[in-house]
Amino acid sequence: MPTTTDINHIALLYCAATGADIDNPAIFNRAFTKFKNAKSLPSDDDIIKLAKLAKWDPKEWLIRINMVRSEGEARELYEDLLYRYLKGAKRPDMGFTQGPKHTSGEAA
Repeated sequence: MPTTTDINHIALLYCAATGADIDNPAIFNRAFTKFKNAKSLPSDDDIIKLAKLAKWDPKEWLIRINMVRSEGEARELYEDLLYRYLKGAKRPDMGFTQGPKHTSGEAA
């Protein structure tokens, strides 16, 4: 379930993408109400389009929208992903970048 803060963030993105005056309370409130009363949140593709129109980072917003849609442990993991992404944390090397090594002629 999206929180008020989640809806605020989506409304800000929408206003920025459409060129609306974010500082005008009436305009922002309409955007907020639009997403608060919506049966569903914007799709991944719509979030990417909005972020690009707003000239904001689409990767960040893709993580954010999936975080908003999630609950429980999944939401916590998305929050961690967002934190790491925003802090520029590098992905740990899990040993999968090289692919499997075959020492014999057998297929793995």
